[in-house]
Amino acid sequence: MADALGNDTCFAGAGAGDDEQRPIAMLDGTFLRGVHGQARRARERIHFEQGPLHHASRVTRIAANRKRRGTCLSLQSFGPHFRISLVLVAIGGLFSWLAFIAAAEFRSWIGWAIFYFVAIGFGLLVVRQLLFRLWLRESGISYRGLLGAHKIHWREIDRIYFGSYEIHVHYIALGTFYRLRLVTKQGTKLSLGERPHSADVLADQIQGYTLPEMLRKAVSEFESGVELDFGKIRISRKKGVMYERWFAWHEIRWEDLTTYGVSDSHVNLGGAKKTFQVNIAAEKIANIHVLEVLFDRVRKGR
Repeated sequence: MADALGNDTCFAGAGAGDDEQRPIAMLDGTFLRGVHGQARRARERIHFEQGPLHHASRVTRIAANRKRRGTCLSLQSFGPHFRISLVLVAIGGLFSWLAFIAAAEFRSWIGWAIFYFVAIGFGLLVVRQLLFRLWLRESGISYRGLLGAHKIHWREIDRIYFGSYEIHVHYIALGTFYRLRLVTKQGTKLSLGERPHSADVLADQIQGYTLPEMLRKAVSEFESGVELDFGKIRISRKKGVMYERWFAWHEIRWEDLTTYGVSDSHVNLGGAKKTFQVNIAAEKIANIHVLEVLFDRVRKGR
């Protein structure tokens, strides 16, 4: 399989090597001229900038990861998240113990039925967590779960949902956790949740490999006037940026979009006619790596 971001034939891994600017370069020309051709006068008086949430570009981060790991990554393995496994064991043990005490106290078949239900249920969750393992290969993703082994080819991936969140208990930070979900072109959904260890690294790898093809498709559809659907955010060449909030869709035209920010946890949007910035959870946005590159190129074109 040809390298999607470089010149070699190795697994694309997480970067672009010496040719890392190729995905960005595809957005030059008619794409940027078409976006802003109708709003040139408005642009001259608007300051469009990256918001405080905007971290290093994912394209840059992907390239850095690949440079650090090498150009040939034929196989990578991701096992179960250790902390999540401990939490499941602790919660399952606690609830099973409470159900056992209650069943022994009341001595009824209902109490024992509840105990067995809780114990078996949490036992299956723990086994499901411990059996999980995912491999990144040249041809795609292989993963093993409670119901067996499965595989998804790279070309089949249509949507990637990824986001981070922090858990605090009485102002004590328990750490940052990640959610990752894949949707194929056939409609198959792979919800990894918090199961894999180093989910942020895994997401970077998957995003790095899928970025060029997804970006080519997005640019082609955008220039054709198609409204691009990224889940809670949609962008259109004519209308601008649309986002869903409180069960309704709102619009920010390109000439009114003054600031934006992208992180692993949120995407924020600021408009000239908006008093407050709009914050949308990253896990609700599909293919955020493609959306970020589009925003970056629009900003540079202005």
